[in-house]
Amino acid sequence: MMNENEPSKDISLELQVLGFILNKDFYGKVKNIVSRDMFEGRYATLFDTITYGHKTYDIDIHPNQLSALVNDRNPAMPKSAVFELYDIIGNLPTHISPDMSLELDVVKNFWVRDRARQIGEKAIAIFTGESEHFGELKTLIDMVEDGRMSDKTTFCAFIAASYVKQKQKVVYWANEEPAEKIKLRIIQSYFGMTYEEMNSGAEALLPRCIEEIEPYLTVMDSVGTSMDELNDYAQLNEPDVMFCDQLDKFRVSGEFNRGDERLKETYVLAREIAKRNRLLVWSVSQASFEAHDRQFIDYAMLDGSRTGKAGEADVIIGIGKTGTSEEENTTRHICISKNKLNGWHGMFNSHIDIQRGVYY
Repeated sequence: MMNENEPSKDISLELQVLGFILNKDFYGKVKNIVSRDMFEGRYATLFDTITYGHKTYDIDIHPNQLSALVNDRNPAMPKSAVFELYDIIGNLPTHISPDMSLELDVVKNFWVRDRARQIGEKAIAIFTGESEHFGELKTLIDMVEDGRMSDKTTFCAFIAASYVKQKQKVVYWANEEPAEKIKLRIIQSYFGMTYEEMNSGAEALLPRCIEEIEPYLTVMDSVGTSMDELNDYAQLNEPDVMFCDQLDKFRVSGEFNRGDERLKETYVLAREIAKRNRLLVWSVSQASFEAHDRQFIDYAMLDGSRTGKAGEADVIIGIGKTGTSEEENTTRHICISKNKLNGWHGMFNSHIDIQRGVYY
């Protein structure tokens, strides 16, 4: 029988996930989908401390070590709050199953629950007139309903593979999909094969990957990455091509009165990074709700900023899709636009091989 003075066991999803990510390998698998805004209060403080521990020491973190880090990183925190955190840490589950399948399912459910919360909040904001970001709401719903990689990310993976074939040094910053999933998609597009074909031919493909792809391709998890970090990476590593998926989510310093002002500054900085480091930058952006079920998608349909983002781009490529959402609908409308009169504006039809990640 539990002593009434003992802390009660909190079996919330938040606590389970915090316990699981103490494991270095498990944290590496889920760090791109588990973010600070999924936690509240003391849980958010613990999440910050755990991520700091992994980035700084790259080890499995024992609860005692987590307690020491909490104390070290929060010297001004009242003792009562510190003891509250110690109490939570004492209840963290630390066991990870060998194949991690159960734990991964828990994190997936946690992610779905958080997306449901975001959908509810955004829907209420739209209903009350506080927001008009229908495109962002639709994206969240699509992410929950459809586990497949989005058309825009598949398109970028296809383009990235094309640069690798030309022996260009490519870096892909991924904050929409797991980095390992993006890298596999690029490799899949490079060879033009399905997952099943790659698995069956793995023995022959491995040496080709090492020789033809690894020297030219880097895929980075970029959740929480700042524009300054982007510039520093470009200066140190000198890539030829850089993909930012999605650029809107990169952090930028400064105070802004409106969201579109922050977005414009983000794209101004991206253009400066490209010019300063003499490289090609591809930025990925969600389209607004106006683009839904449309053939031609132009710069005015960029989500969150009609002209601010587009004004810094040399060219804007929209991927249009109409009709059914079934996998059999392979037609994609590739739309070229620019918010200037000079240059070609137009559209051509393409098809996507979803299973192989190839446009043709």
